[in-house]
Amino acid sequence: MDITIGIQNVARELTAEVNEDPAELTRRAADAMRAGEPLTVTDAKGQTIVVPHGAIGYLIVGSQESRRVGFGL
Repeated sequence: MDITIGIQNVARELTAEVNEDPAELTRRAADAMRAGEPLTVTDAKGQTIVVPHGAIGYLIVGSQESRRVGFGL
């Protein structure tokens, strides 16, 4: 599953692939922002991403979709 984190005052988004349940990740993000704690996420490669709660602009949690190949609709 892919996540995209928009960081305030930064033009680029942070995108990572994670092996975590979308509902659990959304709950943890909401809890971290409510408590004033940083959001910590471990990606599929084992790298840890830490984003301060005040810097999070938005969070997009999406499932991984297979890419289409070809010219047909």
